[in-house]
Amino acid sequence: MAQNAEAQAFLRRLGELPDISGVGLGPAITPSLQDEADLRRLFATDRDNVRLKDPYVGLVDVFGQNTDRIKKIHARTIKDDDDLLKHHIMPLDTDTRRKDGELSMASSLDDFKLRWSIFSEGALSQLTNWNNVIVAGGSVLACLAPLPEHVVKQGSKRALRKYYHSEAYPASDVDVFLYGLTPEQAEEKCVEIFNAVQDSVPWEVCAVRTKNAVSIHCQYPYRPVQIVLRIYQSPAEILAGFDVDSACVAFDGTRVLAAPRAILALMTQCNRVAMDRRSPSYEVRLAKYAARGFEIQVPDLRREDFDPTIFERALTRVSGLARLLVLEKLSTQEARDGYINQRRQMRARPNAPGGPMKRRAARRARRRDRRLAGDLKVAAEFGGLQMSEYDVMFHIPYGPGIDARRISKIVYQTDLGLVFSTFNPKNRERKLHRHPAFFGNMKQALGDCCKHCPLPETDEEKEMLEKDREQFITGRVSFMQDDPGRQSITGSFHPIDSGEWSEQAYLKPLAKLYSYIAAHNRPACNEFLKRNAEAINTRDHLGRTPLQFALL
Repeated sequence: MAQNAEAQAFLRRLGELPDISGVGLGPAITPSLQDEADLRRLFATDRDNVRLKDPYVGLVDVFGQNTDRIKKIHARTIKDDDDLLKHHIMPLDTDTRRKDGELSMASSLDDFKLRWSIFSEGALSQLTNWNNVIVAGGSVLACLAPLPEHVVKQGSKRALRKYYHSEAYPASDVDVFLYGLTPEQAEEKCVEIFNAVQDSVPWEVCAVRTKNAVSIHCQYPYRPVQIVLRIYQSPAEILAGFDVDSACVAFDGTRVLAAPRAILALMTQCNRVAMDRRSPSYEVRLAKYAARGFEIQVPDLRREDFDPTIFERALTRVSGLARLLVLEKLSTQEARDGYINQRRQMRARPNAPGGPMKRRAARRARRRDRRLAGDLKVAAEFGGLQMSEYDVMFHIPYGPGIDARRISKIVYQTDLGLVFSTFNPKNRERKLHRHPAFFGNMKQALGDCCKHCPLPETDEEKEMLEKDREQFITGRVSFMQDDPGRQSITGSFHPIDSGEWSEQAYLKPLAKLYSYIAAHNRPACNEFLKRNAEAINTRDHLGRTPLQFALL
């Protein structure tokens, strides 16, 4: 199939640039980014616009016509060590960084389909009707991205399976998105996908519905197939709402589609930060893809002005650029463990158990460890940060020894504890139910598994119910659709529109002056006071003027 007009224009601009090292790709990608921003506004405010009639508007058929140039790496030119970190966070090491001209993606559609069958273990092989269904995100990127050299040298399916299931993507889900359907048709499509997975895998299968997704679980190594409970207008809208550039790739059963910014990310091995796509999990997702070979570009990064106290705070209390900088320092498991131990010592909470409360907490931790033994997703989480927006309340384990029956048991026990347990202090004088998930076959999971949820009577109960609906479920399934109140669409269930992204990361001007004084940096103090003469009469949080602080 021929490329659409937007894809042809992008490929033409890219082809006109010299294919040599050091040439910026800005002239090729900037018009495409502006065009995507216009499409996002149309999806939010004018969904009947004639431009949106094409469901693939703005998307490139990765293995279609005139795509030879996008399959080559366009490496970043690095002058020295300072240049490596000047505008990038979590830069790639020498072994991960590819050279100019090397493959930036799978060489052909057949190569991609082979990787997809091994990655997904054929879980969707019996899905014959891919109409209104698309798989997108990290699972497609995993099969599209180039393989490491040691896997290519072995050249076997066994090596490929080991790479996908043990080394690089052990806990990744397969994310499925629905578009162009009514809610009733979407329910039928969910049942169709569930039946296809049942026919594709040899083990027992169950469906689990949480707040934002319904997932189909079997057992390792068959990955969970997660259907997002949101109905989109088209594949173009799905990818336009993604936050991380490299994840803007999709597979519709026959073709691999990508947004121009995803192609640029694959060519440069770099994700750029976009303020208009922020969500609660944005920085964690950027860090996750950095571990998969995509460094992070922050054009206005100023490392010399970082606030050093961000590394002393709890990770859940920092956000934006500050959180990304902390995650950069905690890129290894040893660093993460050391950070947690340091935070525990700062709060005077030693490791050694002592007293009835600590012993009780230790017993609870051991019970949880036994319940989640073998869970590969636990290793991917850190510090209580949200890795995905689809499981906002309930963690569903995945790994060796965890099958559909065990998952159903975990869901059932958790539901009993939240709703009926007399030992749960939140259940005292409470009659409203809090269901974290429903489970069973697909029809059962989409329906009302409780059927006896009491209705709120008082204003306090109504307010409590509205708050509970942010995390818990009740009644039959409901699909999120477009929000006419937003000015541009986003793929996040909890988008963030306001707030300065770098607010916590940098020192305030006055704090910078006091840091110069503490370091006895007289030239820097003089230069600062020339630009900010009024600062000499200000006071810090303890009431000290700069002169008083300098005399200490």
